[in-house]
Amino acid sequence: MAKLTSMHIFALFLLLAGIFMTSEVVAEPKRCQIVLNPSGCDLPTCRKECYTKYQGNGECISGEPKFYKCICVYNC
Repeated sequence: MAKLTSMHIFALFLLLAGIFMTSEVVAEPKRCQIVLNPSGCDLPTCRKECYTKYQGNGECISGEPKFYKCICVYNC
């Protein structure tokens, strides 16, 4: 019968660890976004509305010239 060397045991350990690690991978939730207010943005209001409606994160981003728009990013 063949002897199990420390190298064989180490290789077996790595193989088993790789199998168990790949089985525990969890897919991240898909991210969606929606424009809540295209013609203006007040950051506190934007964040509150986004969280209340979608449990997401509201941000003011540059829209048309001279205007910011409220964007809500949330898990779909």
